[in-house]
Amino acid sequence: MPIYEYKCNSCGKVFNTLVLSSSVPDSDVNCNYCNKKEVKRLLTTKISFGNTTTTSKPAGCRAPAGSSFG
Repeated sequence: MPIYEYKCNSCGKVFNTLVLSSSVPDSDVNCNYCNKKEVKRLLTTKISFGNTTTTSKPAGCRAPAGSSFG
């Protein structure tokens, strides 16, 4: 179930919405602000949830004995 970003042509607001099927046409999506169906799906390049970088090893994570990892 993808999350798409839309812009409303009526009120100009940009919003994200969960679409239950990728086959749902944009004309069936209502603006989250003014509830009109005059929306356009935007091209989103990247969505990031939380911290995606780690600077330390997780506790208990070790290379297998006799390996050259680590």
